[in-house]
Amino acid sequence: MWPHLLLLLLPYAFQSASATALDDKPDVDALLGASLVNATQIRFLDITGTVPPEIGMLCPEVLNFESNQLMAATAQDWEFMTFLTNCTRLRNLCIQANALGGVLPSSVGNLSAHLQQFIFGFNEISGKLPFGISNLVGLNVLDFPHNQFTDVLPDSIGRLNLLQQLYFNNNQFSGSLPSSLGNLTRLLVLSAGSNKFKGGLPTGLGNLQEITEADFSNNKFSAECEALSKVRHRYLISVITCCSSSDSSQNDFKALMFEFMPNGNLDSWLHPDVHDASQQLQGLTLIQRLNIAVGIADALDYLHNNCEPPIVHCDLKPSNILLNEDLVAHVGDFGLAKIISEPAAEQLINSKSSTGIRGTIGYVAPEYGEGGQVSSRGDVYSFGSVVLELFIGKAPTHDMFRDGLTLQKHAKDAFPGMLMQIVDPVLLSIEEASASSLLDGSNPMEHTSNAISSVIEVALSCSKHAPTERMCIGDAAAAIHRIRDSYVRITQK
Repeated sequence: MWPHLLLLLLPYAFQSASATALDDKPDVDALLGASLVNATQIRFLDITGTVPPEIGMLCPEVLNFESNQLMAATAQDWEFMTFLTNCTRLRNLCIQANALGGVLPSSVGNLSAHLQQFIFGFNEISGKLPFGISNLVGLNVLDFPHNQFTDVLPDSIGRLNLLQQLYFNNNQFSGSLPSSLGNLTRLLVLSAGSNKFKGGLPTGLGNLQEITEADFSNNKFSAECEALSKVRHRYLISVITCCSSSDSSQNDFKALMFEFMPNGNLDSWLHPDVHDASQQLQGLTLIQRLNIAVGIADALDYLHNNCEPPIVHCDLKPSNILLNEDLVAHVGDFGLAKIISEPAAEQLINSKSSTGIRGTIGYVAPEYGEGGQVSSRGDVYSFGSVVLELFIGKAPTHDMFRDGLTLQKHAKDAFPGMLMQIVDPVLLSIEEASASSLLDGSNPMEHTSNAISSVIEVALSCSKHAPTERMCIGDAAAAIHRIRDSYVRITQK
């Protein structure tokens, strides 16, 4: 009967073994026929009661009990799981969205070695997650949210190194997240929210470079975390998730998880001498620096003028500007970001964040140190400082800046006539080497000088001492775009 059956949809009312005599149990062999051993996919519809052990007589690749009214409360009710270990071809087992309770038996660790998906969420299963589940090393999907699992998530789960999707949100797991989660380097989705975990996130989670979706939330985010998790822009580093918990001393713990940027931060490119010498970073060309300036400006313009609510970064500096594989800038580290709740067009803007005003010396706007309120113009000042450093090659905290001399004054004093004398020598050497290779008689260094001079002029306008005298970020972004585009047109003729 049906030797090549692919899919069987079977409505049936399983009788409870505890309430029915042995002779009254459903005769699965008679009902289905021995030839159903060839069926590769079986789904049950509209079934109630407990699952009889005879289900183990079947040998499909896909067995789906989803969205029925199956029940389990005792070890005997779960006996069918032991018999399913005979289904050696089983690749996909789904028992989610039923009324299965009690404790998941340890026999799940003996299921088919070919099992790739094990889905048992939206039930009432309680107790510990069996340690033996780590034997299912072929799994790529392990999905058991919305149950009542307790105790710790077993560290052995890190052995499932083929996992791509792992869902255990909305349970009652406690303790710390196991560090072994960092072994799951193929993981794309990790959902751990709404449990009772304590402590910080395992440092090994940084190994999960393929991850696209992660959730550690327990619905207690601050307003800042909620807003930042929704921010999306090509020049902003993506916030993968926000989480809040408590550390080992029961102090509040909040964290943001960002996407990985393989080329590190801008600071390490501008000052490789103070970073790991083994990095052997090459200097940035003029067009790369112009592109980075464009990216930073566009990111701030988005945060200030196109976010709802608007956001002020408050800690813009080279170490918070990360570079992807193509050296495209992504503004990151929103740990001090402020949500603007009362915008006023041409005035300083109050911040309603509960976090105190902080920033980094050399980049933070001077009015913040004088008791001024958080403002988008504070970010503009920081932007000007970063752009000056990007083209001059000296940080505002360099030893030479003392006794009233600042990076801004250093640039202003040299502008425009002596500007090229203070430009980053690494940048000049790269551009001069490129110019010397040209045989068409052109003078590309003149175009280089003009572009740098124009950018420095914008940076100086952004970093004026008085907030009201600074360019708005939208105008600054437009100006940097024009400078970059003009340079590209001229040099590509």
